[in-house]
Amino acid sequence: MADARIEESHGKSYVVVENSQYRFVIDTETGKLVPDSNGQLLSSATSKEAVKQKLQNIDQNKLNQVKAKVQSRLATLKK
Repeated sequence: MADARIEESHGKSYVVVENSQYRFVIDTETGKLVPDSNGQLLSSATSKEAVKQKLQNIDQNKLNQVKAKVQSRLATLKK
C-alpha cells in the first residue's frame, strides 16, 4: 500500500506517493514527475512501465481523496 499526500513548496503543489520501496513526486500543474535532489524520478524504478505498475497498486480510495484535494486546491488558487 502506498501513501499519497499533497505537499507545497516554493508556491507550487505536488502529489507525493511513497511506500517503503519507492517514492515519487508529481507536479499538480503539469502532471509530470519531478526529479528528486539526485535527479532520479523514482527512488527504485525509473521506467514508465514501472511507474504505471506502481500507480495501479495505489489504493483507489486514497488516490480519489488526493485528486479531490488537488482539484479543491487548484480551484482555490484560480479564484
